[in-house]
Amino acid sequence: MKRYNEIIKELREEKGVSTLYIAELLKTSQSSYEKYEAGLKELSVRELV
Repeated sequence: MKRYNEIIKELREEKGVSTLYIAELLKTSQSSYEKYEAGLKELSVRELV
């Protein structure tokens, strides 16, 4: 079973968007978002919704 970080990375890559674009949508820094994708930082339920 895939972890959420693997899923969000795959979805982002399928859509062809940058980590910066997603970070801006989430109102977070690019480095924070990249940590979510790497599994180094957990997304809260609030951030997932």
